[in-house]
Amino acid sequence: MLPRKIIAVYGNDSKNFLQGLITKNINKTDVLTKETKYSAIYSALLTTKGRYNFDFFLVKITNELYIIDVHESLAEELLQQLNFYKLLAKVTCSIIPHLKVFALTHKSNYLNSSLQDCTNFLTNSLAITKNQNIKTTTCQTVFQDVRLHKLGYRVITTNILPESLTIEDYTILRYENGILEYPELVRGKSIPIQCGFDELNALCYNKGCYLGQEFTHSAKHKMLIRKRVVPCKLVNISSQSLSSTLQPDSKITTIIEGKPAEVGYVLSSFRNYAFVMLNTEYIKAKLYCKNLEIKIFIPSWLQYKKL
Repeated sequence: MLPRKIIAVYGNDSKNFLQGLITKNINKTDVLTKETKYSAIYSALLTTKGRYNFDFFLVKITNELYIIDVHESLAEELLQQLNFYKLLAKVTCSIIPHLKVFALTHKSNYLNSSLQDCTNFLTNSLAITKNQNIKTTTCQTVFQDVRLHKLGYRVITTNILPESLTIEDYTILRYENGILEYPELVRGKSIPIQCGFDELNALCYNKGCYLGQEFTHSAKHKMLIRKRVVPCKLVNISSQSLSSTLQPDSKITTIIEGKPAEVGYVLSSFRNYAFVMLNTEYIKAKLYCKNLEIKIFIPSWLQYKKL
């Protein structure tokens, strides 16, 4: 089970309300069915200055009901933000506590969705009072991770899926494919275009205004991005040394004119993988972290010529 929570956004104005906040065009989404597992979207809610604040999956259940799959540490604050911005919009936002999120590979035999059950479950859950028990009701919805095909499927369900990926396996899968999400992304600081949001189709430049839209548009069309986040791997190192090497904020260095020079720093790490913020000029250089060599690798979805 992944450390995620589900927020339901529902009401007559839910579509327009979300469209005015998130980085992706909600008009591109269809009601999720067995035939449209790619209709979910990956998106973000930025600060007014265009910095990362929340990232999440958004699934359209009906024309007036959407569910948000977000990291559990951010769920309560995202709910507060949604309620802050709704003003007079006819929309209600609630965390659905009994729903769990799992990740499955493409080889899984558990890839059938019962969308009607999910719709009924959500409708009933949102209508009843908190002291009533809804744990006996079951639901399930399955959708493709739209960021990258290799990441497989996500399942939102009330059940337990024993064949799902562990948190450790899923984290390694993300690091191996260069996919950031919270907690690697730094709230209030990370710039989406430096973190793969553009290439992973989480940004829209022609849908109209949303939080942080002006800066995001300028970063795309007017700014020269000299730094960005790339994945790397330590080479020739024992597992005992990993925890003390790739620590957040550790300096990434290279040799320039015979002297070590800082060209980046570590954002986060897991086992012998890390995400580093790096000056793109040195992506092909020989790089070190605490005198140990690291290897930058460019994932298939990120073309080197764009760096």
